[in-house]
Amino acid sequence: MQLMRERLLELYNTKQYVVLPPDETVKLQREVTASLNSADPGLNDVDRMALMEMNFYLLVYIGEEIEADVLYRTLVGRIGENSPRMHLMKATLLQVTEGDPAAAKYLKNLLEKQLEYDTDSVDYLQVGKKLIALERPALSTELWMKKLLSLLEKFPLDAELWWTLAMEYYKLGQFDQAIYCFEEVLLISPLAYSAFAQLAEVLYCKAMREKPVSTDVLQEALENALRAVELSSNCLKGWSFVGKISSVLEKPRLLSLALTKLREIESSSNKQHSKTAKYILKSLE
Repeated sequence: MQLMRERLLELYNTKQYVVLPPDETVKLQREVTASLNSADPGLNDVDRMALMEMNFYLLVYIGEEIEADVLYRTLVGRIGENSPRMHLMKATLLQVTEGDPAAAKYLKNLLEKQLEYDTDSVDYLQVGKKLIALERPALSTELWMKKLLSLLEKFPLDAELWWTLAMEYYKLGQFDQAIYCFEEVLLISPLAYSAFAQLAEVLYCKAMREKPVSTDVLQEALENALRAVELSSNCLKGWSFVGKISSVLEKPRLLSLALTKLREIESSSNKQHSKTAKYILKSLE
């Protein structure tokens, strides 16, 4: 029970459950339900609430809106509905039952009539981020980024906002701005291996776009990729860019190490990572 509980709580804390393939999502939802229904003496109230929240989103992901609604109402009965967690869950239910406009309207009212005057900054931040995400499809990139920057002015220490802004700059090919944003992420979360790996990718693209190719920027990209795999030995993106950059800079020992690690990831990771590792290996060998 302890190992199962720890694994599920790790998935909750890292939010890895939101990117699982459909079949794994269904399997995980069953495991969470089984864990909640078990007589696990080590599952305290805080952890139980975390698993119930994760179960709610898993039910939404697999299309079980009625069960998700029942679970939401159960939580309301226990802790009320005036908290960041419950506000986001209600918005999610509105999304799947009435559509994005209904959810956006609920969140806007919440911000303007209640949270603007409350002292709970966490609630304002979480609701603000959810609202921006909902509004994204209807807004131009310029306007959407202005909204991101406006929220960042209020919450400059939120790594997720910096990450989102960085990815937008990256998509636009504005590499220097993207690099700055990822560096802000790492100032806030210095052990975020995924941020080091993503920064390595942006630096790599910047270096390869310059004519001639900038070896100094490539070396900086390599250092970030190596930091990523130092923090997480199975970081697929990290090893991919260690391999790519080592190939360009003609560093055979590092390239050999990257190929070895990518082969290990190909043979031992989930289907998605295995497929990606196989593709990267093919391009490097």
